Amino acid sequence: MPLNKCIKITIKSCEEFDYKSINNILRDIRYKTCQASNEAIRMLYMHTYESMKHKTIYGNSIDVKSLCGKSFDAHIDDDMKIIMDICQTGNIAQTRQFVTNRFNDDKKKELLKNEVKLSNFKNDIPIIIHNNSFKVIQTDKNYIIQCGLFNRSHNISLGRKANDRVSFVLDKMDNNKKITLNKIMSGQYERGS
Repeated sequence: MPLNKCIKITIKSCEEFDYKSINNILRDIRYKTCQASNEAIRMLYMHTYESMKHKTIYGNSIDVKSLCGKSFDAHIDDDMKIIMDICQTGNIAQTRQFVTNRFNDDKKKELLKNEVKLSNFKNDIPIIIHNNSFKVIQTDKNYIIQCGLFNRSHNISLGRKANDRVSFVLDKMDNNKKITLNKIMSGQYERGS
């Protein structure tokens, strides 16, 4: 089983936006992530409940793909894209996977037998960045993380190029965090979301 290593880093500044602007942008993305995640977990719960009911009555589960032409996950992604209208698509898919994993954990804890409550997400939900949507760069003075936060249309509406990333300068770190970031840059560690 692979070992996961997580580090918590502090952002010192953003190169493209001033402090107030990036703070408002990140708060807006976090709020939209919270709304979309709650909608996604609601959809998962309703789909599971309806599938159980259908299986009890007809003896088989609902096959969403044959009825609609796309998977249920694709339907959830579409609804999340409407809510998270400024976010990059890869980040939305990664967020949906995070919500699906949380829902599956709830089901294992006997959610459908009313042993636990359905998870809900608050405004402190992390902004999930797909592992291909960020890059770590080391300069002479510090480390920079370039993140793909916005979708193409929002980048263009901000007067930026379609695939521009937002660069965050990281605050001072201890040697353990620096070693971890160096191993990510060299490829010794795989990047996760």
